[in-house]
Amino acid sequence: MTMEIVLKAASPGDFNIVIGDFVTEKDIELMFSGEIVCKMPENIRFPVVMRLCGVFKSNNEARRNGWDKDIPEGFSEWVVGKKAIRITILKATKERIDVESQAEVQNIDGNP
Repeated sequence: MTMEIVLKAASPGDFNIVIGDFVTEKDIELMFSGEIVCKMPENIRFPVVMRLCGVFKSNNEARRNGWDKDIPEGFSEWVVGKKAIRITILKATKERIDVESQAEVQNIDGNP
């Protein structure tokens, strides 16, 4: 039995997606400032996202149209399709250094 993922749009044609265990609530608030955010599993790929957002009718159609690829780490945004659907993704599946706490440790000239 497979589980179907359902996306809610932040506004019509506007999807905010978070992927990975290392995305914090602080990251979500900073990037999406209170908008609706959909959490997805780490192994999700572009064809599934494009189908769920309504860009294509099937995963195979998305693959045939060049979306047969992995979603990159970090922040990314695309406007796709005839309806100009905006898809914003924040993906963090690997542990990373907290940039804010790292900046406090360094001197003004950038040396630790």
